Formats: sequence, C-alpha cells, structure tokens
Amino acid sequence: MWEIVQAVLALVLVLGLLLLTLGGLKYLQMKVPSCAMLKRLRENERLKVLEQRRIDARSSLWLLGKDDKEFLVLISNGQALLLEASEKTGKAENHD
Repeated sequence: MWEIVQAVLALVLVLGLLLLTLGGLKYLQMKVPSCAMLKRLRENERLKVLEQRRIDARSSLWLLGKDDKEFLVLISNGQALLLEASEKTGKAENHD
C-alpha cells in the first residue's frame, strides 16, 4: 500500500514541477522582451517577425522583415507562398 502512495506522490510532484516550469516560461516570454539588455541584443538581428495573423485552422499570414525589406508570406498545409515583397514602410496605422 505504501508503494502506491509513494508513486502517486511522486507523480503529483513531477506534474507540479512541470506546471511550475511552464508557468515560469510563460512569465519569461511575456516579461523578457521588455528587458533593456535583450532589446540591445535584438537590435542586431536582421530577420524579424513583424506580424502574424491566423486565417483559419490551417492557414496564417506572416509579415517578415529583413533589413529594409518586408515579405508577406501565406503558410498553409505545410507550404509557404510569397504574396508580396516590398521596401519597408515602417509601422502601419491601426484602423481597428
């Protein structure tokens, strides 16, 4: 009987640690982009995801930036289609 209780407690401990780790990663994902040191490191990156929008369960649009160019890419069913490539125009106004 004691072995069953020990196994259940070990399972609860492992699941608790996994949930704690997941919570910590979510916290870092939300808080770390505002860190000044990481912002300075990211300034040197050439490739950036500017926006991403879901169209349906299998399709999404991605606006990618590389140096002074922007690329609008449709990703659907494991395939990517370049819809538009243009010079970077900066941040667009939000009309929502």
